[in-house]
Amino acid sequence: MDPAIELADTAGSSPPSVVGSSDGESDHQRHSICRKPASQSRNDAADGTGDIEATDNRPSPSRPLMASGDATGYKNQQASTTNASTVSDDASTDGSERYLPPRQLRPLTNAQIALLLVELLSVLAIFISGLKGLTMLPNLNIFSVPPISQDCGGYSVPSVERSFYVNLQLVKNLSFTRAKLLDLGWDTIIGQGGRYLHGWVLYQVAASQLAWMMEYSSVPYHFQLDLLFSTVSLSALWSTIRFLSVKRPARTVFSAVWFLLAISYILAFSSIWSAATGYLNPSIAAYRMPDQSYVTVDSESLRLCLSVDAERLNGTVPAIVLGPRMGEYVEDLSSIYLPYNYARNGSDDWKNLLTYLDTKYSIQSFFAQAPREVVNKTADFNDYRYRAIERGDGTEYANFYKSHEDVTQQVEGLYQEFTGFQYPGVGQYPKTENGTDAPWFNMTFQLNTSINMSGSELYDLLDPVPYNSTLWFGGSAIALDAPFLSLPANETSCDWFSSDGLCLCYGDALLTSDFRGDNDENLICISEEGYVWGFSSVITLIGIILEVCWMLGCFGMWLDVHINSTLFRMNRPSSGVVRNILDVAGAIQRDVGGDTGAYKDRELQRALERCPPVGFEVVDDGGKADRIAMVSMPGVRRRRSRVKIEAGRLYA
Repeated sequence: MDPAIELADTAGSSPPSVVGSSDGESDHQRHSICRKPASQSRNDAADGTGDIEATDNRPSPSRPLMASGDATGYKNQQASTTNASTVSDDASTDGSERYLPPRQLRPLTNAQIALLLVELLSVLAIFISGLKGLTMLPNLNIFSVPPISQDCGGYSVPSVERSFYVNLQLVKNLSFTRAKLLDLGWDTIIGQGGRYLHGWVLYQVAASQLAWMMEYSSVPYHFQLDLLFSTVSLSALWSTIRFLSVKRPARTVFSAVWFLLAISYILAFSSIWSAATGYLNPSIAAYRMPDQSYVTVDSESLRLCLSVDAERLNGTVPAIVLGPRMGEYVEDLSSIYLPYNYARNGSDDWKNLLTYLDTKYSIQSFFAQAPREVVNKTADFNDYRYRAIERGDGTEYANFYKSHEDVTQQVEGLYQEFTGFQYPGVGQYPKTENGTDAPWFNMTFQLNTSINMSGSELYDLLDPVPYNSTLWFGGSAIALDAPFLSLPANETSCDWFSSDGLCLCYGDALLTSDFRGDNDENLICISEEGYVWGFSSVITLIGIILEVCWMLGCFGMWLDVHINSTLFRMNRPSSGVVRNILDVAGAIQRDVGGDTGAYKDRELQRALERCPPVGFEVVDDGGKADRIAMVSMPGVRRRRSRVKIEAGRLYA
């Protein structure tokens, strides 16, 4: 005799009847589930003994797959499974010795709880570190393109496109092949590998959260199957939308909304992080000059210069004295303001003119807060307070300031004569009495009252300076009557560039207007050799924000399951391929029967669409062990019908 039939007979099961049998009572028994009284949820469907009639499991024209359920009814399956353990060793060939027996469920151990706490603290540490990193974002100008000296491509595109420019350039001087391989490696390892990792994490979280949802509610088959076996897919996305289109409990809606967002992010993960990186051929900024040639920041023809009144000096000094290249002091030409006292490198003639400016500015500093009235007295700079300010090249200049301690040291006005600092030029090395070099030496300056000072008011810069001066140039001293030389010779010719005397020259010609044009209209980008690879800060920031939100959502779902799920707290987590297959297969077989081998997948899906939602229940089979099963639940599941597990009891 067939062992299965023998077991069935031993259990007292009746022979299977044909489809359409008029024996309604036997059909009722085959599709009845006896549940634990503690978890009864549909009072209107229960009889006095706690049995609940699964009327939706009866054969009907609308659900034809269930008509053959008599041959594979839940009672008969349970009987053959339960009694299989009693079969003698003679029947060992049917595999019954591999059957797993029922067992008790116990709460989490202290070691498991400690491990969960470690996981929780680790996630919190990562979260706090992420928040600390986000607080640094306001201090970073992440929307800026690289300096124009490094790559002017971002300046030659519309402002909207600049936000998506590859401005975080990490690797430079790459060949095209290396740049391409680097970008391909990023897309493969981070883009595709990251998507796979996120999908695996989402499956673990979604399976646990879905099981917890079925402890307090019920879900349709399409939603459950797509989330469990096709987690990151368009079908799972569509099933979630369908799930949300029907009125559900608020808690399940919240979880489903997160599923929708989490799946959408993973589907777009590869695209987002692929778009965040890129490689390009950098370019340097060049500007079109009036002669239709182009200059860059390193051009030899673009130099600092000083404009001198050559007629007043009788031709002993050229009208234009060239200084160092502009590229020695600035990284790019987008911002070219440069104070004169920083540009100390250059020819001897250049240094001598800067020294002359030092003397002039010290006198202007001395009279900065003095009335513009002539005082018939003499004065000495050394009697007043000043600071010796050192430049980067080791030279110094004097900066006078008002004393608040001794009112006798206040400058009363324009003195008829004063002894001040004459800064030494190239080759002019005055000695002090003890023979050491002095940073400056004393010289007498005489006031010329004929100089028009009507336009100079208190606290304005004294200009022109109505005193005689000496210019050291070409190894000799040139005595000049008042006023001091004006540099530049024409005060308006270099106002666009600097306010303290410096000018900019192209070749030997003085640039009297901004050569860059309005809004960089003369800018052109010239390609350099090699490629750079890096990130677009805007897309990267968007990706980081989405990643943080996704991680927080996963952590929230994980925490929800660990705190609230009865199955998890009783050491019966519902994540895992085999566990999910067994739970779902048992529910499907109870709803559509076991004679499904001849049906196509689409036909089975249509049959499941007509089935009620499913959820977890503790089912009383009438034996020694209760069964944790996924069963159909027509109607609304009530709060008090949540799954309840008792420690120490046997469960199958």
